Amino acid sequence: AYSGFLGELDLILRAYDKADLHLVENAQYLVKATDYEIPALSAKLSRVYTQISDSDKREEEYLRSQKGCRTAFERACKDWSVAPGDVEASVSGGLRGALEKKLCLRNLSDLPKLFSDCIQDLQSSARVAESVEYYKSFLSFVAEQIGAEKMAAE
Repeated sequence: AYSGFLGELDLILRAYDKADLHLVENAQYLVKATDYEIPALSAKLSRVYTQISDSDKREEEYLRSQKGCRTAFERACKDWSVAPGDVEASVSGGLRGALEKKLCLRNLSDLPKLFSDCIQDLQSSARVAESVEYYKSFLSFVAEQIGAEKMAAE
């Protein structure tokens, strides 16, 4: 019911509403996507790739650390004359007390020899005798000082 320019606009508006195309809204969404959302998603993707790279580096560090710990564990087992498998089985199987008992009993047989070696070293060492003499003179010096302080206080 419009004529002229308004009539043409009215016809375009009716055609737009009738076909349900919504071209203007879709065009606005595409512009918004290219201006804002795609760059934001690209930045987020870049951050994700950085996190993946950092995680890979940490995994490599943890693997190196694991190897170092394994080597130290095997060295400690060798020092204690224990098979690494026995320790792992005792920890995972709850047999910890059994392993400790086994270690104590094995090392218990070595104690008499260890004690006799210590006693022999103490008896034969001149440094021990010197240390004992030094300690005796230190005690007598301290006793004299305490006695002098008591006399001065009275």
